Amino acid sequence: MTLVDSEAEVGSGAAPTATLLSRALAVEHPDLSPDDVAVRFRQATPPVIGRVHRGRFLLDLRGVFSPDDLAVTFA
Repeated sequence: MTLVDSEAEVGSGAAPTATLLSRALAVEHPDLSPDDVAVRFRQATPPVIGRVHRGRFLLDLRGVFSPDDLAVTFA
């Protein structure tokens, strides 16, 4: 995992193109594609939603308020 600069989207309603500067964890795996990594995170308990951007799976940290928010269990 690598900490990278990111841009979080505000939303698609009133400000569809507005972004906020953020940081993200870039998760890369030597044997899994970014899409496969995303599937594994979505299937975790609780599910974790990230995004694939420029060939990496990113977990944006803008919505993480506690380290406990990052604790997941993989099947």
